[in-house]
Amino acid sequence: MAVGWRDIAFQPGKALAGAIADRWLWLTKRGDLEPFLCSMLGDVFAADGDGQVHWLCCSAADVRQVAASRAAFDAICARGGDEVDEWFGPKLIARLHAAGKIAGPGEAYMFLTLPTFAECRFEPENFKVMSANDVFIGLAEIHQLYLGIPDGTKVRHRIVD
Repeated sequence: MAVGWRDIAFQPGKALAGAIADRWLWLTKRGDLEPFLCSMLGDVFAADGDGQVHWLCCSAADVRQVAASRAAFDAICARGGDEVDEWFGPKLIARLHAAGKIAGPGEAYMFLTLPTFAECRFEPENFKVMSANDVFIGLAEIHQLYLGIPDGTKVRHRIVD
């Protein structure tokens, strides 16, 4: 099943972009990040005050610069390849669609077991369709709960509707 850009990414509205920048400030340590693109798998791309593009991998609580400018980022996305596969997961999205999990407007996919845990699987059974706000803001809250917990500590989290 083929997927297009509308299946793998969306532009956040002003309210969601502001909430993402605010709620992830503890990790990014940058007050100048402006989210401009979200992946359906819960990642954010934001430009800083110098125009550099950063990838906020919300599911793993990691942030890194991925392009020197929006134009460079757009060129990477247009080219496709490994970066697009890693950032947007089109093959995984196709498998989610085949399993009947199709995120609509204002929705995204939430990991049930996050990639920060050894038990994480990139399989449709490990994802749930949720509101985009719950995914991006919820992941910030979840990762803040785990700050300071040593590697290897056993934890359990539960997502409740």
